[in-house]
Amino acid sequence: MKDNHRGFYHPDIGYWETNEPPDLNTLNSYLDGTTPVSIQPSEGYTYNGTDWVAPTDQWLYDLEASRVRLTRKYLLVRKVDPVVSNNLRWLELSLDKQEEWRVYRRALLDLPESSGFPHTVTWPTEPT
Repeated sequence: MKDNHRGFYHPDIGYWETNEPPDLNTLNSYLDGTTPVSIQPSEGYTYNGTDWVAPTDQWLYDLEASRVRLTRKYLLVRKVDPVVSNNLRWLELSLDKQEEWRVYRRALLDLPESSGFPHTVTWPTEPT
């Protein structure tokens, strides 16, 4: 974080930051009721009008679940789809290799239902 960043809060607008201290004209253009506040401590914190409030457990869960799903999507699109969606490539694989890819794909799709999701995820091993 740069020393020049400034935080502001307005009850109707919420929180925002500036990259540089605003000049007097900019400050005068802010809605009445705007107050300077400390910079947001980190992602997920909310300002309640007087203090920063830590992210909720649900917010943290949703963030981690989103990150796991994004990684899973990447693996499906970049690793699985080029093999299983390419008919010529698929037909060149042995039946055992096709089954390995089916199992791998299913394991990726089932990750959100796995025990410990999203904080403890055991990623399946990609077939070779």
